Amino acid sequence: MARLRLFANLRELAGSSEVEIQGDTVGAILDQAADRYGQEFKRSLGHARVWLNGEPAEAQDPVGLLDEVALIPPVSGGAAAATLTVSGIQVALITGALLVANAFTEPAWFVAVLVGVGGLWAWDITSDDEPWRPYRLPVLLAVLAGGLATYGFEVAELVPAGRGIGLGVAAGLAVMITLVSGVASPRHRNLISLVSTTMVALAAALSVGSLVLVRIQTVQGQDLIWVFLAIVIVGKGAAALLARSKMPSLDPLTGAVLATVLTAAVVSFIWDLSLVALFLVGIFVAVGLVAGISMGSLIRVGEIFLTGAVEGSLVALDGPVLAALVFAPFITLLL
Repeated sequence: MARLRLFANLRELAGSSEVEIQGDTVGAILDQAADRYGQEFKRSLGHARVWLNGEPAEAQDPVGLLDEVALIPPVSGGAAAATLTVSGIQVALITGALLVANAFTEPAWFVAVLVGVGGLWAWDITSDDEPWRPYRLPVLLAVLAGGLATYGFEVAELVPAGRGIGLGVAAGLAVMITLVSGVASPRHRNLISLVSTTMVALAAALSVGSLVLVRIQTVQGQDLIWVFLAIVIVGKGAAALLARSKMPSLDPLTGAVLATVLTAAVVSFIWDLSLVALFLVGIFVAVGLVAGISMGSLIRVGEIFLTGAVEGSLVALDGPVLAALVFAPFITLLL
């Protein structure tokens, strides 16, 4: 019998996260599950993405005794195809907005767009309905704190000798906002909600604040943002292409890591930066991308995935958020 893993509402409808079902093909297993768990399960099944041993699956794919089939519904609801289309358009628009904003000499434009992007991601990854998901309002406020506190302290030079103090203030505000929200909202006054909200609020505030700090407090700030955007765009693009092509010799995760590191090395020549430094930064950014994917899947569906199987309108930004967090300290240290 093959193992069927269920996530989100499918797990709740079945009453278990993992079951064993007899079937020779993926389609046969899905039919058996639909018959076993009822009409509502069957309706949700129509919107779910199907994975066989960590790879996208079709109904006719054969299934053996030791194989694992995973069913992951779209987090944001709706049909999978529609979610993917909307997600692709949103990510393309966000990428374009960041590229245009960084082209302006005045960093305020980049800061404003970055805070907006952070807010969109925070809205997508949080929820006020599901108990394990982060509480939305404090994360949105943490994004705002990450941008405004960092920019305000550095530009206004409120503490001239304390470079980077705005980032510390943003982190402190993120934690304080989370704790206050727990006091104000009894519904979120539990350990799971507080931990998940604090983790995401800190990640959001520090990621936004870190890129702001790089942009306004380094000699080549504008160029370094170009470097970060190039590395992340190529890395995520490589992962998406490999996922669609289903190359047996190279999985999307490995391809993304290789593309990220190689791009970092290439752009060192374009912007006349240290090859060794950018190579190391590329490694750290790749680690951040992988960690971000894991964090995002854990928050969205309660399980860790490295295959990109989790859906959501802006799930593609989960990796770049943590990549931004690690990019700033290492690029500042190594250059």
